[in-house]
Amino acid sequence: MINYNTKDHNPNGVSIPADDFFSFLDKEIYFLGSPESSECRSFLNIDDDNSTVTLDSFRRSKLLFCWRENGYVICNAQKPDHVLTIRYSYETDSYFISCEPDCKTPEQLWDITAYNEGKSGYGISVRSASKFREGSLYISFDKHGISLTENKKKSTRLMLCSLSDWTNFGLACMQYLGWIYITGSDVKKAISNYYHNISANLSSENILSLGSTELIVYQSGGNFRGLRYVDVSMDGVACEAIAVCNALRLLKKSGDSENKDFFRITAEFELSGLYDNFLKKLIVNAGTALGIKRLSSISTLGGSWGGDPDKIKYCLEAHNVLFKSIHIKDRFPLMSRRKKSCASLKLMDEGLKDSVCAVVSYNFSTLHQAIHTFSCIPSDNKLRAFNRFCNHSPSVNYLNEKADDRSREIYSSLSDALIDSSEPWFYTGYLLYG
Repeated sequence: MINYNTKDHNPNGVSIPADDFFSFLDKEIYFLGSPESSECRSFLNIDDDNSTVTLDSFRRSKLLFCWRENGYVICNAQKPDHVLTIRYSYETDSYFISCEPDCKTPEQLWDITAYNEGKSGYGISVRSASKFREGSLYISFDKHGISLTENKKKSTRLMLCSLSDWTNFGLACMQYLGWIYITGSDVKKAISNYYHNISANLSSENILSLGSTELIVYQSGGNFRGLRYVDVSMDGVACEAIAVCNALRLLKKSGDSENKDFFRITAEFELSGLYDNFLKKLIVNAGTALGIKRLSSISTLGGSWGGDPDKIKYCLEAHNVLFKSIHIKDRFPLMSRRKKSCASLKLMDEGLKDSVCAVVSYNFSTLHQAIHTFSCIPSDNKLRAFNRFCNHSPSVNYLNEKADDRSREIYSSLSDALIDSSEPWFYTGYLLYG
């Protein structure tokens, strides 16, 4: 069993919020690179034969980290049943890395630690969870390529790089420990909110079972008012995180009784996906200066405007999702806003026929142009939406056979789903594929 109460794992002696804290990279995907200054110049790459592991400046492999008791299995994300494995060469009397089928052997288990040697800067070290000869073997990058070494000081400073401009939950935890620095956002608050939310969890009223998939609904009720999102409760602001989590669950056809996947995504939105709009800031500042409480209270700070639909693409990229986006601003420049909205919705309806699910954002026709985001799937030549209405619950609406289609969030099309004249404007959408 690995001892995490050491300088290797907790160099600054920060408070560890949970016993399972160090599994924070579980199911996350990254590039693994060798840093020069603040950027990576070369990356670990698994060749097309899926066995040879090399150092490459132009090609890089996506690596999936999976927690297994006391360490990580590092998988080829394109072929997850093949993992990084330590092998011994009798010819050179040395160890090397290959990518082989997962046999759940000690040679395939890795330990992720802080790199704290000299003045080289922040970073991590990846070492074997088992001992070889006299100690652990560290992954090393140098001008000769990738190798394994027993000397931690020998070119073993590495970086995990997100697939997009997005702070994954694991990166936030590494910053919390002082291993790396990746964002100026309040990481401590995001981590604290995550563990508070795990403890409170969602209620049964917030969960809609769709076959083997558990979807999150009823944002205005259940336990949402007791859940934290930056400085506010989730009930009025977490729709983007709910929609993305539901879409990912629909892709994977899975659920999570503890809802850790959802609370990790909300933490990621706190750090990378908060709504940040110049016009709305201007309205808030003007309202504050003029003493107009109705305007000055609509703060862009502290999470009170929720997530930014435009940043959902970075979240999907970071989670290695194949998608296509349709944005009202990118199409039909000569059309009126209403015609742009209708034309974009038609494109979304056509795209839904070939996709697994979609995430849709629309504007309310109000002064501050608030946005709501929900997920949906094609179903029997119709469309099923989830959390389109924040006050719809499973028992009263979705599962009530006596309720009408609109109450059950069943529509003939996306245009039909947004037909209410007070909420007409499509903003952006993402079509997700398996």
